[in-house]
Amino acid sequence: MITEQGAMGALMPPVNLYVLAGSDGLVFDTGYGRKAILEHLAKEMERIQAVMAARGTPFAVTRALPSHSHPDHFSGLGYLKKRFGIQSMLTPKMAVNLDPARYRRRALAYWKYDIGLRKKMTLTAYLAVIQSLLLGTTFIDRPDTFVEENSQLTINDEPWQILPAPGHWDDHVALYSEDRGILFSGDTILRSITTWLGPPLSSISAYTQTLERILALPKLDLILSAHGSPIREPRQRIRQILAHRAQRTADVLAVIAQTSGRGATINEIAGALYRDEHAQKRNLADGWIILTLEELAREEKIEAVGNRFFAA
Repeated sequence: MITEQGAMGALMPPVNLYVLAGSDGLVFDTGYGRKAILEHLAKEMERIQAVMAARGTPFAVTRALPSHSHPDHFSGLGYLKKRFGIQSMLTPKMAVNLDPARYRRRALAYWKYDIGLRKKMTLTAYLAVIQSLLLGTTFIDRPDTFVEENSQLTINDEPWQILPAPGHWDDHVALYSEDRGILFSGDTILRSITTWLGPPLSSISAYTQTLERILALPKLDLILSAHGSPIREPRQRIRQILAHRAQRTADVLAVIAQTSGRGATINEIAGALYRDEHAQKRNLADGWIILTLEELAREEKIEAVGNRFFAA
């Protein structure tokens, strides 16, 4: 595990990269694109190579696969190829999302997200602006190799499966070894915090379904995530997250129900749920609240009138 230190709190958190070192290895997630962070990445790769040499074991890391198309996961792809000759791998969905023109158009399209006449710059749009300036967002012209979701990779003579894991983002994948009982989860499952969910490419229902599929894996002893420390009781953690999501949906419905027929705006819902929290945390929560309201409206459990939401 290589941990790249971030800054600016939740806007640039530390991120974990994983090197499956061996005769035909792979890097899962490639981190930020800032110069100092990339230099740290190079030193860590060289340190791992030295450890392998001291053990008398081969070191040939030939490929790199990001878990999804967020800048803290793909921006090191080009550098790894230039410095170490490591080939980039993307799924077709990632390649579509990482077309630079499409990436920027999508950010601009969601600069103001309109739901029930309420317009506000979303976290996605905000990050799209600061990432190009601060995080070192770096695109590649095209991947060296395309890989399909639900396909198998051979890494160091061992089978690993690329599992589709949409929810946090629509192109998210996880890397799973049934033999070892290990899952590299990207941002899907984190040990002590909940992953961010919000428009335009998140889905709460897809996220819940992903968690349920992972929970049903035949062997699961360890989850290694992109942020935070290892999860050594993975099934317990997944059940906690599923219960948390169900509770949060119930919380939104309860806030709306308590308005005595006046309805509630998104700001009022966020204020009620995060009454004693810092404003930044409330802003980060806007994404999942918007997604929850959209799903509740589709299920006809609530309805929007202007910028207010009412129990159906």
